[in-house]
Amino acid sequence: RACRRAPLPRRRRALFPLLSNREEHGVMRVGPQWHADGSFERRGFSHVLFHAQAVPRVGGGTEMSHLAAAFDALPAAQREAWSRLATVNAYSGAVHPLVHLHPRTGRRTLFVHLRQTGAVARWP
Repeated sequence: RACRRAPLPRRRRALFPLLSNREEHGVMRVGPQWHADGSFERRGFSHVLFHAQAVPRVGGGTEMSHLAAAFDALPAAQREAWSRLATVNAYSGAVHPLVHLHPRTGRRTLFVHLRQTGAVARWP
């Protein structure tokens, strides 16, 4: 069955980039490995919307992880060490702390893109 969607107005495309596993719908092959969205931007995304327009009967390969819970599950020494590190995006040079503080909940959460991390450095 074909997947249909109304095209976004031109000005909205800059605000809402479309990613797809079908070339006619958007950008292909983005993030085939574990990652946090927006690591290539100097200022990370405030929101990410995931909307599946067509879902395969089997497979699909998309998984979501609670990265605050993952951080909480680390041993205390590792949480402390990782809280002093930053990742450098290999493509844009954007630098982000490996551990972010959520602005609303105050929880610490991991923020990393496995494929696009070019370096890990000490965070001041």
